[in-house]
Amino acid sequence: MVINMIGLVYNTFEKLPLMQYKIIEQLMLNNEDLFKMLKYNENNCLDRPNLTLEEKSALIYPGDIDSSNYRIFLDFFTDDSFTEQCSLLRIYPYFISPPNRVISDITFCIEFLSHNKITQLNNYTNRNVYAFQQIIETINGTDVSGVGLLSFDRTGNPRDSAVLNLNSRNYQGYSIYISTHTSTTIRS
Repeated sequence: MVINMIGLVYNTFEKLPLMQYKIIEQLMLNNEDLFKMLKYNENNCLDRPNLTLEEKSALIYPGDIDSSNYRIFLDFFTDDSFTEQCSLLRIYPYFISPPNRVISDITFCIEFLSHNKITQLNNYTNRNVYAFQQIIETINGTDVSGVGLLSFDRTGNPRDSAVLNLNSRNYQGYSIYISTHTSTTIRS
């Protein structure tokens, strides 16, 4: 928050630029299966070894280079085409609504998409459905450091939902809309 000339306090959204990374960090530290589905394209991906933090971090697109070698993005669109049959995770602020000048509701979109040919896992589970469940289990009701309490709850925010995402002819998955309330500290 910042105080203007007439003494009113306003939200500055100081934490917003790093919130996506904080959500990814929460997933990295608390969900092995999600990262196995991102790293390994085979139907037995859940039987593979857990990834190290370095391997998980290497999946995050750093920008300014060919994006087709990465699996985690902080935007809803990448220009490079994907020819590999793989899964992708996208996390970005989708809707920001300030009910007043101090607090804002931020709805994040978390998309998990898989190529149509790798959606079935060897345990008769759909990769996209399992990813949806794992994301919700890991972050719903969790106070993510630097983000706040993430809640998948339409009574808290009517935008919270999950919808089927037919991203292209080859990719499908779910878009999860999950929200938090945020306000920044007063600057001196």
